[in-house]
Amino acid sequence: MNGDISMGGDGIISDGMIDGNITYESGFGGGSAINMDGVTDTVVRNNVLYDNHATGISLYQIDGGTGSRDNRVLNNSIIVAADGRWAIKMHQASLGALTPVTPATSFKTISSSTITVGEEAF
Repeated sequence: MNGDISMGGDGIISDGMIDGNITYESGFGGGSAINMDGVTDTVVRNNVLYDNHATGISLYQIDGGTGSRDNRVLNNSIIVAADGRWAIKMHQASLGALTPVTPATSFKTISSSTITVGEEAF
């Protein structure tokens, strides 16, 4: 999802739901299984992302009108391929002051997600 401000509007995608998807073998060209540029107040839940060769879920700001904020990431299973990058990545513009779970997140909630990198689960 790309809230591209150059396409008109405020460059923000809000109040979305990404639920129950299965993605696999994505990211050969560098893109994440779930990209969120300028996405706010969105729920990402119950997704299975496996053998991703880039990042599983990426929250950032490149073209978006804001960093991705106030999102909930719940009950996802993310398995990154051996040549992959991160299961969940938040870029600098998406770090901030909105009810953090840990001091450097802008998520409302990260809960019950299974993350596997190589052979180790977190």
